[in-house]
Amino acid sequence: MTEITPALLAVEFGTSEKDVRATLAFLFGPLPEGVARWELSEEQANYYRAYAYGMRESSGYYGGPGSSSQEPDEYGLRRLTIRDWRQFDRVDIDLSAQLTLITGENGTGKTSLLQVLGQTFEQGTEFVGTPTRDKEGFFFKHGRRRPATSGEIDKIGTITFASGASAHVGIRQWQHQDQPSFAPEIVPYRRVAGMYLDAQRLIGPYQRVESIPPRFNSASEIARMYREQIKNLWIPHMVVKSPSLLIKEALIAAALYGEGSAVLARDPRAAEVWNGFQKILEKLFPESLGFKGLRIDQGEVILQSASGPFALEASSGGIAAILSLAWQIYLTSFESSGRFTVCFDEPENHLHPSLQRSILPSLLEAFPSVHFVVATHSPFVVTSTRAASVYALRRRKNGKVYTEKLDLEEQAFTADEILNDVLGVGTTIPIWAERSLESILDDFQGRPKDSASMQDLLDSLNAAGLRLTMPSVTDAVAENLNDSSNRMDEA
Repeated sequence: MTEITPALLAVEFGTSEKDVRATLAFLFGPLPEGVARWELSEEQANYYRAYAYGMRESSGYYGGPGSSSQEPDEYGLRRLTIRDWRQFDRVDIDLSAQLTLITGENGTGKTSLLQVLGQTFEQGTEFVGTPTRDKEGFFFKHGRRRPATSGEIDKIGTITFASGASAHVGIRQWQHQDQPSFAPEIVPYRRVAGMYLDAQRLIGPYQRVESIPPRFNSASEIARMYREQIKNLWIPHMVVKSPSLLIKEALIAAALYGEGSAVLARDPRAAEVWNGFQKILEKLFPESLGFKGLRIDQGEVILQSASGPFALEASSGGIAAILSLAWQIYLTSFESSGRFTVCFDEPENHLHPSLQRSILPSLLEAFPSVHFVVATHSPFVVTSTRAASVYALRRRKNGKVYTEKLDLEEQAFTADEILNDVLGVGTTIPIWAERSLESILDDFQGRPKDSASMQDLLDSLNAAGLRLTMPSVTDAVAENLNDSSNRMDEA
C-alpha cells in the first residue's frame, strides 16, 4: 500500500490542503478519533483524483478550465517542453519573444503544440487517442503507455510562465474506458490571458440582421458570445448564427449607440469599438484595397474601398480572413488591457503571398502589447519579420520530432531556403518540369562526349519550355563554356 498525503494531492491539483481535506471528508467520511491526517491508499487516491478531475472539468473545480475564480497570469508564457509523447521526441521552445513561429512539414505536430498551450486559455481542445491493442485488449492510448494504475497522470512536459511559476503537462488515462477523446491537463492549473485560434477563418453565409440589441454589450461579452457561437458551429444539428451575422449585429450596435442622437444616449464604449476596429483594419488590410472605412445602411455593414463599396459577406477569402482574425483579437484586447497571448494556426490561409509577407508585421504594429505564438507552413510568413523567434520541427531518422531554433537575426533566409531547408521542398519548379528536366539530362549524359555540347542542352531545355527555369547567369556561363570548348577544338 502506498500512502499519499493531502499535501501531495494539493500540489498535484494546484489547490490548498484545506480544500483537499474537505473533499476527502466528503468522499470517505471524517477522520476517526485521534487520527491527525489523511493517509490514502493508491486506490483511495485514484478515487479522489477521478472525483476531483470530473468536478474540475464540469465546473472549474480547483481553478481548472471553466473557472473564473483564478486571476490569469498576466505575464503570459515563457517556455514549453514536451518529452517522448506522440510523434515528439524532445521539444523545447522559448516563448518569451513577442512573436514565436513554429514551422515544419505536415505531421510534425505544430497544431498539437498550440493546442497544448491553448489549455491555459480555458479553451481546451480535445485530442484523439491512438487506437492500440495490447495483451489486455483494444483501447485508445492517450499518453505514452497504458498506466499500471487507472487515473495515474503521465507527465509529458512542462509549461513555464513568465511570472516564474511552472506546471506539468500531463495525460490521464482511465482503465476500462474506451474513450477516444481526451485533453491534456495543466497540473497545477494556471490560467493565462489569451486565446487560441484554429486554422479556420470563418465569415459564413449571408444572413440578414433582423434585430439590434436593446443595449450595447461590453466588448468582452461580444467576444465571449462570438467564441461560443464559433464553437457551436461544429456541433451537429446545432442552430447558430453565422459569424458574419454576429459581427454585423455587434458593429451596427456599436455604430448606433456610439453615435447617439437627440433621443438616444451616446455610449462611449460603443464608440470606442466602432472607431477602434476601423483603425485596426486600416493597419491590417492591404494598401492596394484602399480601405476607406465602414458604413451602415439598412442593416448591412459595407466596406468602402478605392474600387467601390461591397458587403461584408462579399469579401474575398483573404479580406474575410483578416477581418475575422482582427475582430477576435481586437475584442479580446478589451478583456486583458491589451496584455495577452494569441496562439493561432496557419495565418497564411486564404492570403495572397504579398499579404503572407505583411500579415505578422501588421499584427505586431496593430497589437504591440500582444504576444503571438504562430504555426505556419508559409516561407513568406517565416521570413516576414526579423523580430520573430523561429523554431523548426524536424524529424530524426526514426521519424521522431525535435525542435531546432533558426537564427534569423544573424542570417536573412530567403523563402526558397526555408522551403528547402525547413519544409523539405527541394525545388520550386513544377513537377512536370522537374520530370522533363531529368529526362533531358539523362539523354544528354548518355551521349558520346564528342556529340554533346552545352548549346545542345540549352536548345533541348528551350524546346521543352524549361529555359525560363534556368537563371540568366547559368545561360551566360554555359555559353562561355561552349565557346571555350569550340576554341580548343579549333586549336
